[in-house]
Amino acid sequence: MYLIVLLLGLLLTPYAVKAAYIQRGYFAVGGELFVPFLFVILLALGKEIKRVLPEHKKSTQDCAQTKIISLN
Repeated sequence: MYLIVLLLGLLLTPYAVKAAYIQRGYFAVGGELFVPFLFVILLALGKEIKRVLPEHKKSTQDCAQTKIISLN
């Protein structure tokens, strides 16, 4: 999956470079070269959120049940 996302980022990078050139009016190296890495980072972040979210929900539910029990 990471390879696919990296390749997608690499395919979109020339468009980002062209858009940056049009906006600047001259060629320069900037943040648009990080587009492939941004895609990989976003994929990794999404996977981590999917992994942690169920644990967080369970932890929150356990905490809520503990409070209810302690109030009785």
